[in-house]
Amino acid sequence: MNYILQIIGAGIIGGFVMLMILQLNYGFLNTSHAYLSDENTQSNLYSLAEIIEDDFNLIGYRVDNPNARILSLENDSLGLTYQTDLNNDGFIDQVRYYTNASAANSTSNPNDVFLYREVNGDSKLVGIVTRFRIWTYNLEGKYTNAPLSIKKIRYEIAVQSNEKVYDRYSIQDRYSGGYIVRTIQPSNL
Repeated sequence: MNYILQIIGAGIIGGFVMLMILQLNYGFLNTSHAYLSDENTQSNLYSLAEIIEDDFNLIGYRVDNPNARILSLENDSLGLTYQTDLNNDGFIDQVRYYTNASAANSTSNPNDVFLYREVNGDSKLVGIVTRFRIWTYNLEGKYTNAPLSIKKIRYEIAVQSNEKVYDRYSIQDRYSGGYIVRTIQPSNL
């Protein structure tokens, strides 16, 4: 009888040890998934910011008419249309950055918005963001939307991961996210 109680006790203790090991493994997997998701999101944000900054620094390049350098700032600062010579081939290109929230319904993150870059009427997806805004300033740093007065451009990008990650410090799971704000002063404005 004593022998049976020892076997049952060892089984119970072994079961608890096994549950602790499984919980520890589960915690490691969730943590590594969260870190990997954070790293991918930050990497995507950095790449997107570099693409936009490289393009915005070319605003007005080889455009002789100052009235044609920045053509329009879209409603609520959600897009920008400008002219530049992208390929350095002597032909002036019209470039437009804009967002489309309705096209992003296919993603698993409800906050996603598609960011497009249109060059001479050919539109391509640049990235999936949760926020994209543009503000334009004059030389003194005051907000303006008059194309001839624009000398500085400030843009804001926020991105989130495609899938939720487990957050043990919160009641709800969360999306990994990143946020960047940069101000540039294109030399051709």
